[in-house]
Amino acid sequence: EKSSRKVEQLLPVSVETFRYDLHGRHLQTVTTSADIVAYCAYGDQWSFEGDLALLKLKAPVEITAAALISEKNFEEVRALDEVVMVGCPDSSEVPLPTTGHVASLSEVRAGIGLMLSQVFGNPGSSGSAVYRFSPERNQYEVIAVHSLTDGRGSLTSLGRGNFLRLSVQAPEIHKFLRSHQLLHLVQPKEAQGTKSAPKKAAKTAKTASTGTKTATKAKKKATS
Repeated sequence: EKSSRKVEQLLPVSVETFRYDLHGRHLQTVTTSADIVAYCAYGDQWSFEGDLALLKLKAPVEITAAALISEKNFEEVRALDEVVMVGCPDSSEVPLPTTGHVASLSEVRAGIGLMLSQVFGNPGSSGSAVYRFSPERNQYEVIAVHSLTDGRGSLTSLGRGNFLRLSVQAPEIHKFLRSHQLLHLVQPKEAQGTKSAPKKAAKTAKTASTGTKTATKAKKKATS
């Protein structure tokens, strides 16, 4: 019940997207509506309570989508790797990025693998992608989705201000998308094409074989 209240029974939600120039200067804020097309909750009130939701924007938005690191390439992620998160402080009209590093990759709550990051996030960081730059692919990739703060990193007894944050790791995100048959959304186009290649090759071979039989039959006919 508590989890269903979070998403208001999967009703459409309002989403803000932000456009920046190459120097990081804010250009435009676009507000649109989105449908929740996939949802999964983890744990309960006594354990880790987090969730993942996939939104489909109702209006097209001209932004560059960040790549989600593959399950295989996630093995490259190491403790002390630098990461970037985004949050929106009170009274700020636009999100602001903060940097930090991976503190641990071995956190587990409610059977879910979590990544612990040491980064001072802003209010609104929950739900932020956790970005890491890949020297191998020369691009920033999403390696996790921030879920909640870790009480071990509280700066005050009231819990305000926190430098330790837990995020759902990329392999769990792949598992989530796979369970909803939506994994194709994050697969490279060349990877999607490989599945149909063997069928196409087999069809071509069959056609070639048929052509050979036809040619042989025509030859016999001509001889007779």
